[in-house]
Amino acid sequence: MAERIRIAAFCFSPRKGNSLFLLDEALAAAAEAGGGLVDVDRFHIGQKTMAPCEACGGHNQSGGECRIKDAFQEARDLWLAGDIILYAFPVYHMGIPAQFKAFIDRLGNSMPAFTQQGKTGVYRMPRFLKVMGLITQGAHLFGGQDLALSYLLNHAVLMRCLPVAGDLPESYTGAAGWTQSQPTKSSLRKLAADNDKDAAITVEAARQVGRRAVETAMIIRSGLAAQHDLLAGDPDYRFVMEKATGRLASEGTGGKEYTSTRREVTDIDLAFDVQLRGLMVVTTHSGDRLNGMTAAWVSRASEQPFMVMAAIYKSNFSHDLIRESGIFAVNYLKEGRQDLAAHFGCQSGRDVDKFATISYFTDVTGAPILKDTLAYLDCRVVGELDSGDHTIFLAEVASGKMVGQGRNLEFRRSDYAQPPANPQEA
Repeated sequence: MAERIRIAAFCFSPRKGNSLFLLDEALAAAAEAGGGLVDVDRFHIGQKTMAPCEACGGHNQSGGECRIKDAFQEARDLWLAGDIILYAFPVYHMGIPAQFKAFIDRLGNSMPAFTQQGKTGVYRMPRFLKVMGLITQGAHLFGGQDLALSYLLNHAVLMRCLPVAGDLPESYTGAAGWTQSQPTKSSLRKLAADNDKDAAITVEAARQVGRRAVETAMIIRSGLAAQHDLLAGDPDYRFVMEKATGRLASEGTGGKEYTSTRREVTDIDLAFDVQLRGLMVVTTHSGDRLNGMTAAWVSRASEQPFMVMAAIYKSNFSHDLIRESGIFAVNYLKEGRQDLAAHFGCQSGRDVDKFATISYFTDVTGAPILKDTLAYLDCRVVGELDSGDHTIFLAEVASGKMVGQGRNLEFRRSDYAQPPANPQEA
């Protein structure tokens, strides 16, 4: 079965207008070229905050994580997941917009540490080998479009990516156009509808960029698979080989038989992917008794079948219910929901009914699932392991789904300044 191509499509305009119009044209052509095998993740800067890089070096002590929390993390994660990067943006002062510059500054500074965390190998920019397509427009004919495209070609090389253009004569280094000094958000769309020659060339160039990007990504995908034995032992290619094959391409595998484990992404994959040193609520029931507890020690344990392992304090009320019923659900909390984390973590289910004021639903196992959450996994226990003051419950995932948008709530001790007298009894 043919493998899917993922496009990370970025619009770095504060408005939904001409840049977005050209990006949509590129994506339409990409979808046609991909024959139904193209998935798209979109990022539109709009009015989101993207602070400039402070060159603080903090990412070197935090596994590559930028200490500034804003739209950067969302954009970075989409960038990393993409096989293709499409940038669409307006020309500002003969260059790229400030938010766009802030993003690539922070991306470039943090990626060596972010991709090398916990792995051996050289500490430098890995060869991402993403296909990068560039689309820009401005109000004037000689307004800096070529300068902005040239600047981003350097960005592509610095990030060890492969820039791709359309076809001559419409596209030299990307797609570039002008609105003929018209200030409206729909200028290019209207010009194209009126069969304006310059606008038609710009639209065609954008479509060519999208189409050629997909074709090039397919060629790279095939090349990585064909040259696995040659590249697997090179730490510069570790990230892209891990991404392309679905497993860590370990050093020293030269000559060994290789079988790809890549497959289509499922709802359960998406639910797993939101976890990043985050907080969850593990919920369960036995008979008519419902309970939940805040947890951070829940990890993925297997892919085929999907399995998780949850470490639960033996003195927890939830521990007893899970052991009795053999079911639980993992609820990934949304960023900003410290109140839910405190509700389920700072009082014991032996003393209060934690679900008295909480809305929930059930899926396969009957375990309660919180309605206001980011994602969930519905699980059946298949085994357990004694682990000191914890029991590790191994469970098969019966169902899982993304049900919200955003990021997983990360644990910060200061958010829970008044813990219960005996937090282990939650």
